[in-house]
Order: sequence, then C-alpha cells, then structure tokens
Amino acid sequence: MRRISVQIDTGWQDQTVEQYLKKELQLTAAQIRSLKFLSDGIRKNGMVCKVIDRLQKGDWLDIPLPEKKADARKVEPSGVMPEILYSDRDVICVWKPSGRVTHPVAGHRADNVTGDLMTYLQSQGLQETVHSIGRLDKDTAGILVFARHRIAAARLWQQREDGRFIKEYLAWCEGVFPEEAQWQELELSAALGKVPEVPGQGQRMQVTPTGSLAVTCYQVICQEKERALVRLHLKTGRTHQIRVHMAYIGHPLVGDSLYGHGIPHQDAAMLCAWKVRFYQPFTKEEIVLEYRDPVYSVQKVEGDQVS
Repeated sequence: MRRISVQIDTGWQDQTVEQYLKKELQLTAAQIRSLKFLSDGIRKNGMVCKVIDRLQKGDWLDIPLPEKKADARKVEPSGVMPEILYSDRDVICVWKPSGRVTHPVAGHRADNVTGDLMTYLQSQGLQETVHSIGRLDKDTAGILVFARHRIAAARLWQQREDGRFIKEYLAWCEGVFPEEAQWQELELSAALGKVPEVPGQGQRMQVTPTGSLAVTCYQVICQEKERALVRLHLKTGRTHQIRVHMAYIGHPLVGDSLYGHGIPHQDAAMLCAWKVRFYQPFTKEEIVLEYRDPVYSVQKVEGDQVS
C-alpha cells in the first residue's frame, strides 16, 4: 500500500491527528477507522500513533493511502488513448479535444475523456479512481487536470478556492473590441442563470440578476478586422460562462451557434483552455502546462504576451 508523508504547519498546532485527517486530508470516518487497525498504520515522527494524539508544528505524519479501484459501473474504458500532458503519482493531466465530454453522461458513455483516461491507466496495469478538478464543455478543447486519489483532489480543489489553481483560455471572438480592452485586462461581472428549457435546444444560460455571481477577466491580444483573439481567465466557474459573457458584451465566440451566429458546417465555438497553473499537492512544486494549438495562433508566450 502506498504511503504519503505530510508536515504539520502552525494552523494545526494542538489539533488531533483525527481532526487533521478529516479536515485537511478529507478522509471519511470509515477510512480513518480502517487505518487505525493496520499494524503499521498512521505514524507520527516515525512512531505508530493514535488518532487522539495532538499535533505540533513541524511534526511529520506518515499515512497509508486508502486505495479505491475504479468503479466500472460508472466509468468504462473508451478504447481511445488520450494525449497525456503531465503525470506523477498524485496528478495526471490530459488534452481534451473539442467534441468529447469530460465525464460519462447519457448519450456519451463511450466518448468521454474520463473513459479515455481509464483506457490509458488500464494499459499501464492500473485500476484507479480519478477525480477531475473542474470540467470543460463538450465544444471546448483544452487541458483537464485529474487527481489520482481523493487526498490530492481535496488539496487541488482547495487551490481552486484560494486562487492558486489558474486556468487560462483563448477564444476567437466576433467584432472589434474597444481600445481599452487591447492594452489592459478588463473584468466583467454579470450573474448567470438557466434559461427555461426549450425542447431540442439543450441547456442555455443567460445573464440575469437572479443568477449566480460570475466573473470573467479578459484581454484582447490580437485584433483583426472582424474578429479578435482574446485571452481569458475565470474567477468563478459557471456553465457556459465565457460564451455567455462574451455574447453579453456583443462579442460572441466565433462558431458559437448557441449564443452567437455559428459557422456553416461547424458546430463548435472557438474556445480553448490552453494553459493551467497549479501546485503539486504534496511537494508544493509549481506546475505550469501550456498547449500550442495552431488554431489559436499561439506560438510564443513571454510573461503576459501571447503571439
């Protein structure tokens, strides 16, 4: 069984081992009970300890990692090998092409990125349950980050909550933006909510004062005659947020038939999650992944400049 080692910081001074396992590592009561009965279970500073023991700053906890095999009833291997962008013992990142959904849902049991990832893991002789840290719409291409166990997932979600996990997008948007958007980043805050469902149209969102807070930051990095390449990142994660917000300010995504004008014979908006930045859940090493997609004319990145 794999083990992980974590060092205790000031915030957990005088808390119990059990409190740390529940709140920081997100282990369930049943998982903690199972660890208690292992002969070489939870160790503090190299010695087997009890869950009622108190922690001090600088202590090292060594913990067996609860393992859970993939549930084949929920996710089945798709038979498609994904493009792996990064992998370690705790995190695995893949490229999601436009047209594939993130998770298995009705009508997409065999063509989803989670199933692709299960295909890859099984080809390596591994049976793991992976946890996606966010998702991408079917029509959106981009980088997806998966945790390989629930402790890593809890730590990555915490990074999303406190702003250390950052995903950047590139989109081709219609029209000419005001000059101010071409030399500085602007912030758009407009609440989003669901549009009442219309048969055959699928889920739609709209800007509405009764919706949930949604904040999008954007900057034009290349203005052409009838369209612009826009760099974006989100402070909230709402369904269709970029697509709705850009349409709301009069610049729908090129090819977006749901919120814009669409393109004949093309049913995908030109949106790509091209860059992700986060910290390895245990080593704290900064991980930055970028994907060069010629559709978005991304070839060189220096600081905040994309060319």
